[in-house]
Amino acid sequence: KTQLVRRLADLLGAGHGDVAVRPSWRYPTDLFGYYNAMSKIFEPTPFLYLLAKAKKYAEANRLYLLCLDEMNLSRVENYAADLLSRYERIATGDSSQAYLDLYSKDVANRLQKEEQALYRTSSELTPRQQARKEILTRQLKDYPARLDFPRSLLLFGTVNVDETTHLFSPKFLDRAYVLRFPPVDLKTPWRNSIDTAT
Repeated sequence: KTQLVRRLADLLGAGHGDVAVRPSWRYPTDLFGYYNAMSKIFEPTPFLYLLAKAKKYAEANRLYLLCLDEMNLSRVENYAADLLSRYERIATGDSSQAYLDLYSKDVANRLQKEEQALYRTSSELTPRQQARKEILTRQLKDYPARLDFPRSLLLFGTVNVDETTHLFSPKFLDRAYVLRFPPVDLKTPWRNSIDTAT
């Protein structure tokens, strides 16, 4: 299933990425990341890294296909509630809601003030302060407090239905396109070309 998304991206000349969903995911921070008060920096996840990458594809007017692999190992209504809500508004044409709030404006203001102070004294910085300045610059550029959704982003998800997974709610299914693949019949032997020719 994941290979289908990759092949489709190749056919379309689009970028692609996939993120493996963990059974322990319960909160939006598992999908997007969180502001670490100890290190005073936003800690992004692989999903958010790919979302930032998708923005670069959008700037080049190219599609980006992002796949949540095994997305029902955890309840999607929990960890992806914010994502689904925003994505639904985008799909209905409400472009004013095409963003995610990663952290508060107060935190963003503090980070910007710290970055500006480091730039003002850049000739006198220690190696540690120089590294901090570079981290802040990259942080504020790639992961701003309000992250706009890339216009050319297409979200995919792969699922299995067994005792280790969670079923989707009707509300979720109403807002998705579902392709269902029948189970493989392993009892029927595969025939090679020699068998079919005789």
